[in-house]
Amino acid sequence: MCRLKQRINHRRWTGEGYANFYPFLQHAHSRRDTVRAMIGKEFQLLHAKNGNEVIELFETKHPDLILMDMKMPGLNGLEAAMAIRRKSPAHPPIIAVSAYAYETDRKELLENGCDDFLAKPLNRETLLDTLHKYV
Repeated sequence: MCRLKQRINHRRWTGEGYANFYPFLQHAHSRRDTVRAMIGKEFQLLHAKNGNEVIELFETKHPDLILMDMKMPGLNGLEAAMAIRRKSPAHPPIIAVSAYAYETDRKELLENGCDDFLAKPLNRETLLDTLHKYV
């Protein structure tokens, strides 16, 4: 497992040649295809249905970054982030995604395991800049 902010080059066969992929997790059915379209083929997107599944995918797939929706069924994003940080204090980076963009909300997320924050609706340029900042 890599350390925070260390660039990882995963080479995978695409059928047409090798390409670099940077796997990360994301939640929310309605935004999955939108996020996938925004990030293109540079990143491999893994999808979790709820906070418990995020933790399971973290433990089994070892993503380079987690794009964590804060509002999920069952275990919410903050609870999932805190559980992941108990297991791995520094890696992977966790980027909180929330429609609640108040400074107090942002501060709480950053103090409890998230490395960065993106407000909804997501902007392609901001999303890509944030992803490249961490992987």
